[in-house]
Amino acid sequence: MSAITIIGGILILALCVLIIVCVTLMEPQSGLGTIAGDGGNSFFNQNSGRTRDAMLTRAVWICGGALVLITLIVLFVA
Repeated sequence: MSAITIIGGILILALCVLIIVCVTLMEPQSGLGTIAGDGGNSFFNQNSGRTRDAMLTRAVWICGGALVLITLIVLFVA
C-alpha cells in the first residue's frame, strides 16, 4: 500500500463520519412533498438558505462531492 492509498482511506473514513453526523443532526422531514423533493415555495421558506438544516445540507453535499473526488483519485493513482 502506498502513502496516497493510506491517506486517502483515512480521508474517506473521516468524510463518511462527517456525513453521518451532519445527517443525524438534521431535523426530520415528513409528508409526501419531501419524498417527491418539493421543498415548498411559500413566503415562510424564503430564508431557508440560512437555517441550520440548509447549512447541514450544504455540508453533506460538499462532503459527498469530496468523498467521490478522493475515491476517484485513490482509485486511479493507486
